[in-house]
Amino acid sequence: MAIKDILSKENGKIITFYKNGSWWIAYEQSAYCLWQIGEFVPLIKQMKYLRRNILSIHFHNMILDDIINKLSVYGKVNQEKDRIQVILSKKVSQRGFVNWKESVCYRGLKENILAFSLETKTSVEAYQFLRKVQISLNNQL
Repeated sequence: MAIKDILSKENGKIITFYKNGSWWIAYEQSAYCLWQIGEFVPLIKQMKYLRRNILSIHFHNMILDDIINKLSVYGKVNQEKDRIQVILSKKVSQRGFVNWKESVCYRGLKENILAFSLETKTSVEAYQFLRKVQISLNNQL
């Protein structure tokens, strides 16, 4: 399933995990819900063709049962071969999700800026880095 199709189904009413080998992946609002119940670190991926950053959380199949048990108190769990959905009894706070996403994206951007060794870069490399920062900020706003 294409990432564009997956993201179009993210509505804050259903948490969805997609199987990828021995890993499961939750995107956007689903990742936010997962982050709220455990100590997961979200990943940021800039999707140029979508012109935005996408957040996801990946977890191994070994902890799937624990996650399903924790999430089952929030709604009905439907488990399929390559997808798991939790139909929530209460919709995810859109404001909470947006605040979380902005916080994660800005934190990632800050880390990238602090890690960029300006004194060892050429002017072209510095320009290219600054351009990436601008694009990233424009995608987040």
